[in-house]
Amino acid sequence: MIQYLENMHKINNLKKKLKDGQEVIGTWSSLSSPNVINVLGTTGLDFVVIDMEHGVINHNHLVEIIRAIEINSVLPLVRVVIGNSQECKKALDAGASGIVIPMVENSKQLKEIISFCKYPPAGQRGVAFSRANMFGKNFKKYLDNFAQSPIIIAMIENKKGVKNLNQILKVKGLDGILIGPYDLSASLNCPGDFQNNNFLKSISFIKNNSIKNNIP
Repeated sequence: MIQYLENMHKINNLKKKLKDGQEVIGTWSSLSSPNVINVLGTTGLDFVVIDMEHGVINHNHLVEIIRAIEINSVLPLVRVVIGNSQECKKALDAGASGIVIPMVENSKQLKEIISFCKYPPAGQRGVAFSRANMFGKNFKKYLDNFAQSPIIIAMIENKKGVKNLNQILKVKGLDGILIGPYDLSASLNCPGDFQNNNFLKSISFIKNNSIKNNIP
């Protein structure tokens, strides 16, 4: 129960820091070893993103990795393989504090994915006992509080996402934008060339419009 309440406080605090433009520091892991994650958690980070899209992490590893992050009072975020109901549900049921969504291309897609992350009536996430609510022990508190407001980060990684950015930035429930530089450069026909003029223009466009819409 103490861990659950502490996570809720940290989620709300991270959301506030993002909204207020304060610095938050996190890192990324594609490795499946809880020991590696445990070491990362001792460095005073705000969050660790568990990368399930690339790397060797699968759903069987997820609970132990999340537990290793939480031991050090760090928030576990999960980049899902794809933004669908099954992937979001599994990550959140395992105890993820938020979801990083790859390849967001338009506002309709993002709204649907956010709905996968929230229980009815706010969304369409399947209701069940799971590790996230201590297998039912904290179900009501979890349902009423954290379950309706996980951290949501949308990745802009291709030309469609850039084109539809201003609509994406207005979606309710979005907490931040993360640029996927390699995929974005590939989409612009300059893979890995981060000095390419079209790539730099896209980065500036994403940054400036995110600031305008108060989305970090």
